Amino acid sequence: GRVVALAAVVAGALGYALGWRELVAVAWTAAALWVIALLHLVGSSGVEVSLRLPRDRVVAGERAPATVAVRNPLRRRAVGLTVEVPVGSGLAEVHVPSLAHGHSHEDVFVVPTSRRGVIALGPARIVRGDPIGLVRRESAEAAATRLLVHPRTLAMPSTSTGFVRDLEGRATRDLTDSDVSFQSLREYVPGDPVRHIHWRSTAKTGVHMVRRFEETRRSHIMVALSLHAGDYGGGAPGPVEDAAAIPAGGTTVAAGSAAGALAGSTADAEFELAVSVVGSLGARAIVDARTLQVVASADRAGRRTRRLPTAPTLPGLARTVARQGPPGSRSARLRRLATVTRDRLLDDLAEIGASDRAASLGELARAAADEVAGVSVVFLVCGTGATPAAIRAAAVGFPPGVQVVAVVCDPEVEPGLRRLGDLSVLTIGYLDDLRGALQRSAT
Repeated sequence: GRVVALAAVVAGALGYALGWRELVAVAWTAAALWVIALLHLVGSSGVEVSLRLPRDRVVAGERAPATVAVRNPLRRRAVGLTVEVPVGSGLAEVHVPSLAHGHSHEDVFVVPTSRRGVIALGPARIVRGDPIGLVRRESAEAAATRLLVHPRTLAMPSTSTGFVRDLEGRATRDLTDSDVSFQSLREYVPGDPVRHIHWRSTAKTGVHMVRRFEETRRSHIMVALSLHAGDYGGGAPGPVEDAAAIPAGGTTVAAGSAAGALAGSTADAEFELAVSVVGSLGARAIVDARTLQVVASADRAGRRTRRLPTAPTLPGLARTVARQGPPGSRSARLRRLATVTRDRLLDDLAEIGASDRAASLGELARAAADEVAGVSVVFLVCGTGATPAAIRAAAVGFPPGVQVVAVVCDPEVEPGLRRLGDLSVLTIGYLDDLRGALQRSAT
């Protein structure tokens, strides 16, 4: 459009200055085209546009259709309309046929969900233009929304099996003077509570005898995910920020840039597998009503890990704010994920990404040991970038009696189990390996 307008001005000036009738004709022709094009923009479209998602949460790989509905409430016919819907950095175009009064038109396009992430959709806007394409007019008609693509998770068996089986309120081998699981009797020493004296045994032996108990522990699980890029082969994988819609019907699509700089790389595959492991462990614990803490690395500088610039801030779509202390403190290296419901946990996991500035596995473990008390079992989830020495050092920070399990994600390798003292290190190549690896390590 600007080129035609400039050509009209230049051709008219040169034509009248030099007396060239051809240039004058070109100028008037271009001006006439501009006038005709502007007439197509007179008035408002008046149509109603809505953007609908059957579900705002899907699992990576699931079909996610989006519906654009256009209705003409005016008495006049609506012609020449196109509806554009931004999908991440891509664009879905719906060409609307001529609509009479009261008629409507619906079109469906499929949002790609091959990778975990948050995909911004909308706002849907009506585009009006002339047939030649000189001018266009846009007006936003439907509010923006977003689609949460959850990581893939494994349908784990109940936590009555595997590691957590030993934490179902069962007695441990640690002895205590106050609990509910009776173990044996011993002689009274000054300071023992009188209520624990076993009077029948005292009467038989003539010596005051008190009860001794085995300590029982409730199930309190912590799952810690390293977001440090160096723990995943040195890359910096993250969630999908760009997406191009897949057409269905008559919808046409302009694709955006590639989704993620490390899509398909080893570091990215390790990180995505690690996120799925955390989601599987956390979701199972939530379903079983266990006490659960899911934590991830926070930025060393006191800021959050990488955010999604394409996801708009919308009413009712609040993000989980990391609980952090002052910059430089251990608590500043810890980010808590929501564990109220399974969906809330997977929502947070859909948004996270690795960063070079995030705390390493060792820093995360030390911060978690300081911040979260009463934990009975800890899962440390990382990639192949974390060395055995680093994993062992991370596990040492937890108090004695806490069972620490490290899950190393190495795509396409055979699952394995190593014992480093009291530390169990599981290596999995596929998400399906997790169930069997946990059961083997519990034996």
